[in-house]
Amino acid sequence: MNFDEKNIVKVNHMNYMAAIYLIRSTMEESEVNKAEAETDFRCGDPAWKRFLYKDGDMYVGLVGLYMENKTNGWLSYFAVHPDYQGLGLGRWLMGWIEGKAKEWGVKRIFIETYDTEVYERAVQLYEKLGFSQSGYLDGFYEEKKILYFKKDLQSESISV
Repeated sequence: MNFDEKNIVKVNHMNYMAAIYLIRSTMEESEVNKAEAETDFRCGDPAWKRFLYKDGDMYVGLVGLYMENKTNGWLSYFAVHPDYQGLGLGRWLMGWIEGKAKEWGVKRIFIETYDTEVYERAVQLYEKLGFSQSGYLDGFYEEKKILYFKKDLQSESISV
């Protein structure tokens, strides 16, 4: 399947929240709740860059980047609709946001995710794309560990 930048839509927090609901089957309930609260809280913050990938009339992917400072960015709410998983859209979105991050001067991208079955494929993708686990937090949630990954953008880009 071919993906095209013309299908990327920069969105405000309301459209982003709508997309999270459409793609919510890829997220744990606690993540949906966290996304709602954080998106509402940071709706006017220009450090948040949010994008959707649209196929026809349907949002099928979302990716965001929080620009913590001029050199560090956090991947935020990366998800691909279940019907589009395994087709390369996730890899394409990650390459696209990485390219944008470089344009914006970001030197490192960090990811926070979890060690549960729901996130297993995402963790595998992050590792394939050159992210390395840089730490974890155990005990914050009883049922899961928080995993941290990072990638230095001085290294080779993801091809899109």
